[in-house]
Amino acid sequence: MKNTDEAENTKFQPDKAYLMWRSFERFKEFRDGFFRLNKETTVRTFKNQPESFLSFDSDKFVKHMSSMISSSLSQDKDKLNKFLYKVHESYKKELNYLSNRKEQFSMDILFQVIETLLMEVGANKAENEIQNLGGNKSAVTKQDLEQIMSYLRTYNKMTARFQAAGSMKKAIELSDDIISQSAHESMDIPILALDSMFNLITAQFILAQKFNCKQLLAGWRKDYGFDQDQESRVAKLLPPTASLIEFRNNYAKALQMLRSQKKEIETEMDLFLLRTVSNYYASWINQVANQINKPAA
Repeated sequence: MKNTDEAENTKFQPDKAYLMWRSFERFKEFRDGFFRLNKETTVRTFKNQPESFLSFDSDKFVKHMSSMISSSLSQDKDKLNKFLYKVHESYKKELNYLSNRKEQFSMDILFQVIETLLMEVGANKAENEIQNLGGNKSAVTKQDLEQIMSYLRTYNKMTARFQAAGSMKKAIELSDDIISQSAHESMDIPILALDSMFNLITAQFILAQKFNCKQLLAGWRKDYGFDQDQESRVAKLLPPTASLIEFRNNYAKALQMLRSQKKEIETEMDLFLLRTVSNYYASWINQVANQINKPAA
């Protein structure tokens, strides 16, 4: 997976002490109170002693951490140590995610998987066929699809929670809870990826308050140098009056429509135009998302 705005990502450096704390929070044992730490004191200790707690050395982390943590299972040192090793592995995955741009989540990932599933497989049996795609001549491997589908399901759940908040302001106020719940449910997805998802969702709602699909197509035509005829062709597939919140659903419907057509030359041209619109939309969302800074709490 590739991020469309790599330059922005290279500038981002998370608060590692707070990231370590969030790695604790995603585990059920910690959430249920079997292992207890004071947040303010612990984060401050991490900051003051990064060589002991924030390096890639798991043994060093467990050694120093075991003397700090209060546990209802303190009589069982093995359970405590196993838990701490799990937390540190989770933390290391966060750092690896940050340094591996191919793994980073971005808006264009959603459109890649929609196109792959609808155009190569077919919407009705998409997830079932993922298991068979590894042997096909697809640009997206079986492993890629499994990972992307996991991201997509989590993204959709987070979007539903965002909308259930009732307003964008309320959703932003609940951002810690929304991200924390997703981190607990989706242990395979880095917390930093969940942060990116929340920012992308927020960016879509910000843009949707000001623009609709008609204005998106006007910007796309101008910036990409297309003409009125090409804009009209896309407008037949993407309703100009539609909200940007519905863009992804309308994009999927447009692909399904093209997939059912037999005019190969026209279909390929329309598909090309749709791809460029989705790229434009993704870059638009990414630009706004990159300006959203969620401070560490």
